[in-house]
Amino acid sequence: MKKIFITLLLSLSVIGCDAVYRYVFLPPERIEKTLVPNKETILALNDTSYYITRDGQAVGYDAKNWKVEVRYMSDYQLNTFEFPSESDDYELSGNPYTYGNWVDAQLGHTPKRFTVFKVTIYNYTGSKINYDPESTLLQTDRGDYFKAYAREQKNACNQSIEEYYKIRRGAGGVDDEVYETRMGIARRTMLYYGKPIYKGDSREGLIVFDPIVSSVEELKVTIKNFVLEYDENNEPSELTDLVFYFKHAPLIKEAITTQTQVAVKSDTTKEAGLSGNIKIALLKYVIESTRGTYTEPWNPLPRAIPALIEYAEQNSKLDAAYVQLSPDEKEFSEVKLAFILGGPAAPQFSTNFIHSVSEFLQNGGFLYIDNTYITADWPYARIMDDFIKKIQQQLTGNSELKRINLDHPLFKAWQQFDLLPKGFDDLNANIEPTDYLTGLFIEGKLAAILSTKGYPAVWVQERSSNIDNEAQLKLGVNIIAYTLKNR
Repeated sequence: MKKIFITLLLSLSVIGCDAVYRYVFLPPERIEKTLVPNKETILALNDTSYYITRDGQAVGYDAKNWKVEVRYMSDYQLNTFEFPSESDDYELSGNPYTYGNWVDAQLGHTPKRFTVFKVTIYNYTGSKINYDPESTLLQTDRGDYFKAYAREQKNACNQSIEEYYKIRRGAGGVDDEVYETRMGIARRTMLYYGKPIYKGDSREGLIVFDPIVSSVEELKVTIKNFVLEYDENNEPSELTDLVFYFKHAPLIKEAITTQTQVAVKSDTTKEAGLSGNIKIALLKYVIESTRGTYTEPWNPLPRAIPALIEYAEQNSKLDAAYVQLSPDEKEFSEVKLAFILGGPAAPQFSTNFIHSVSEFLQNGGFLYIDNTYITADWPYARIMDDFIKKIQQQLTGNSELKRINLDHPLFKAWQQFDLLPKGFDDLNANIEPTDYLTGLFIEGKLAAILSTKGYPAVWVQERSSNIDNEAQLKLGVNIIAYTLKNR
């Protein structure tokens, strides 16, 4: 005991009383950890389809026509930003993925309840793909081998969240309420094996595993039997496995807080120069032939235009209404900007369709036509070139089809462009991409754009994609701004 006291006195004299006091009587603060992509292991795969997002927190696999992205969700993220109001009632917290703000008195901290990842899937051009979360495995460098939880107990191949909470459910009314809150969140946010993800659609949700211990340094998430195609009997016919590597790293709460504040700021600080109300329409058309079965062949990318409108409204004072209609409908007279999206089905434009669109342009409307199904043998350019020429034939006054120069007001209507942004055609090695947009001018004023770039297919990509879609979205907003200012 005397030796310990002497050692303590020497320590006091060397590093100061306050520091030694804090060390002896206040244990060192527990370092919280998170999981981040294991860059070294991912690079060692030597597969350029893998990428790490710009914030360094998620790893994805981009197959060009589909994409999967995996992001770890820390307890801090889940409690503070995802389910804050359900994580503040201690042992009665309604957050199904964590213990909320409850602290284990014996441990002196809040233990982990689960290991949670967010999985986001995009289907750009495939007919339909699918994913069964229960086929996902988590393996650690200490030998753990976890299978993902199912959502409901019925028909679950492995353990389920429902079963987990049924076992822990109390008998009182409060316990029933907490159980229903937890299961309500789980049903709303957990991925499950359901209907396929069709072309132009996406799916996002959480997958859940047993908790990993803090001594784990590295782990691997394996998505097994990811469905790429179905056969004529609607059975999966092409499957693939994907692996995503993560490693433990200290959790920097300030970085997460800063990212959240920036997101809020960008939503409230609107860029000047764009305001007003506008009705935007996607035009319906009938088809004469198709590749695949589509209930709405005129709407090959359902999220494209809504994604553009959302971006425009977040970054300006614009208020946009979005409709889908045929040009012979009465409501079309209220539309200022119309889109025609080419997909894997050959449009058949009737005489009435052509006449209505021509009248729309003549009366000051603006039309944007673009491709979403880019292959070497699909005659989109020929079909749409023929369509725009038929439109031109019905116009009165002087009209002209020509290349839109980069000094045109379109390219500075909201943001300045000195170069044309890359399009979806630039991703396809089997075709020759174009480096210009074609315009239909009426009395010298731009009234319609005919594009083969496939920008709508890029609008729906996350900014972490191999193509940073910021410029493409801004060009889309330029089209809206030009319509408001010049048509």
